Amino acid sequence: ATKVQGCALCEAGAGLFIDLGLGKQLGELDELHQQLAEFLKGDDSYSSLFAPFTPIREVKNRHKCVMLAFTASTNLKSI
Repeated sequence: ATKVQGCALCEAGAGLFIDLGLGKQLGELDELHQQLAEFLKGDDSYSSLFAPFTPIREVKNRHKCVMLAFTASTNLKSI
């Protein structure tokens, strides 16, 4: 079980990370991180994965909240 304490966007991003990242290799997690970053910048190629976060695109100072768990995963050397 995972327990997250943070703002609603941090928690939502962590939930998305668990949904999409569970069982993935580190390289795949890096790819998800990049895809989310591109989506938040306006790339609709990944809208099927990240559609609930579309409203956050306009609130750039909250992108880090949504991406927190994904960013943390890129810093892992091994699981």
